[in-house]
Amino acid sequence: MAAVASLLIFVIEVYILVVLIAVILRWVYPPYSTNAIARFFFAITEPVLAPIRRRLPFVGGFDLSPLVVWVAGSVLIALLRNLVR
Repeated sequence: MAAVASLLIFVIEVYILVVLIAVILRWVYPPYSTNAIARFFFAITEPVLAPIRRRLPFVGGFDLSPLVVWVAGSVLIALLRNLVR
């Protein structure tokens, strides 16, 4: 059980990092860029961010969906760590 929880924690942490990289890349490249690296990060994050983006309004022109993913991931990590103890 501890090994599965540790693996899930690792996967969630990596995904949060990927979301952060995608947010930074959005400032530099448009979502439909010809840059292969940017497209890779957009393709990985859009299945999670797009449904959240549809439900959340833009606040002051800012997309809050990465923040929601970060908070949800942090909560899941905390729950998994408490489950293992």
